[in-house]
Amino acid sequence: MNYILLNDTSHTLNVGCQGTCRALKYLYFKNGHKLLHSYPLGFATEYFIPSFNTRKKKLSYTTWKETTEKLSHKLKPIFKDVDFVLINGEGTLHHNRLATASLLGLTRAIQLMGIPTALVNCTIQDLPENLLETVNDCNYLAIRDALSFQYIKNKGINCIQSSDSIFLADTEKIVGPQNLIGFSPGVNALTESPKRIVRRFQNTVTQDRDTAYITIESEDVALEAFFEPFASKIFPLGSITINNVAELFAHCKAIVSGRYHLGILAWMHRVPVTFLESNSWKIDGLLRLAGLNPEPAIIPEISTMENLRKLALNNVYL
Repeated sequence: MNYILLNDTSHTLNVGCQGTCRALKYLYFKNGHKLLHSYPLGFATEYFIPSFNTRKKKLSYTTWKETTEKLSHKLKPIFKDVDFVLINGEGTLHHNRLATASLLGLTRAIQLMGIPTALVNCTIQDLPENLLETVNDCNYLAIRDALSFQYIKNKGINCIQSSDSIFLADTEKIVGPQNLIGFSPGVNALTESPKRIVRRFQNTVTQDRDTAYITIESEDVALEAFFEPFASKIFPLGSITINNVAELFAHCKAIVSGRYHLGILAWMHRVPVTFLESNSWKIDGLLRLAGLNPEPAIIPEISTMENLRKLALNNVYL
């Protein structure tokens, strides 16, 4: 069957986003589906800016709904000859945010065309009730973490428990010294001062100075200068990709991070992870799905990893 992919993150600099979306596309290829086109993270967001007050974090549902109707007519020609549209949810659909309103607005616009929609690989948290209607109208819904799954079930919406498609990523293993503790702050880079983040890291790893600072997103770059005085190695932005991520874990004996996908990739290379808080419950939901407690230096049993890999197959629609 022919499909179009929305929220394609495989071309970003974020190694986790690269891995999860490439694995998702390959999964659909193996199941006999043909990708006609994909649209990146942020596609059509500009249409929804008037409906969202960023300062007050408030959505005008009336304006949002009108926008989806107009967008449905505008975009209809590019969605011809499509059997279904696949929406890669990842970590976009939480709280009342412009990114949330935009991706679900685009989803509703497609639903108005009469095209089946499959929302997969997603964390969903604390959405406005009006936006949950669009989630409910999806023809297929696969939730990647345990807390989101319970949240959606409690709303009376049918869904399937999956895991993140990155568990299906095929990455090589490289033997290395594994003498560093890798650190990547995640959303803390946006919400805390650099000095506080450095102190948080030093408190987490006690006096261990064998440190690698891992730059995953652009907001991480500013912190490089604060880690240079004591970090043994810095991985610059874009230097780690899904194709060479094994080199990172060949250097690291442990990871400290608020990045969900980086943590999973570490597990896949049998490297323990100390998770920091994130901007949603995706990490807590991942740990619950794996049957693990939030504690330092976590690494699942191999049998647990295999079960998580099998759950990732549930991201397939039809």
